[in-house]
Amino acid sequence: MKIGISIFLFILILSFTAFSQINTDRIAHIRSVFQNINTDKTFKKVVLDNDKLSKIDPDYHYTDGGQELTGYFKSNQLTKVTYSVGLSFGIKTFDFYFEEQKVIFIYECQQSFVPNEKTNALDYTKLKTTFEGRYYIDQNKVIHKVEKGNLMGEKAEAINLQKSDMPKFSRMLLSQKIK
Repeated sequence: MKIGISIFLFILILSFTAFSQINTDRIAHIRSVFQNINTDKTFKKVVLDNDKLSKIDPDYHYTDGGQELTGYFKSNQLTKVTYSVGLSFGIKTFDFYFEEQKVIFIYECQQSFVPNEKTNALDYTKLKTTFEGRYYIDQNKVIHKVEKGNLMGEKAEAINLQKSDMPKFSRMLLSQKIK
């Protein structure tokens, strides 16, 4: 009986160690991909501002501070999408990084307007980073995340955007790239 339990525990520890190594290797690979994308200055850039977005898709949701969608293309492949949205309290930015046409990493940044100490109203000229999220994705599943700060709004918004809006974002950007 003791031998059976010992063998079971040994196999369990061994499989956990192997899974951890695979995960660590995958995270390192993803990090390498998005760092290479960030340093590459040869992308063809397509920017869709608030007005262009409303012309392409009149039914798309709008915000009080506007929005912008930027696609970065290399060899006709979408490698990065940046979506920025202005809100009453600040700006949220989402960077989606692609490998083989699949999102593998998302960086989310929330910047909030700073209160003016004299008036207690928000100072719309000053922003402070209040949240950062980094999401490593493998086969459409988050395998590792790092979050720092306080997020105003929906938790997992970056992941939800990737699942719900990324196909639409990709179509919009591709349609403008072809023109």
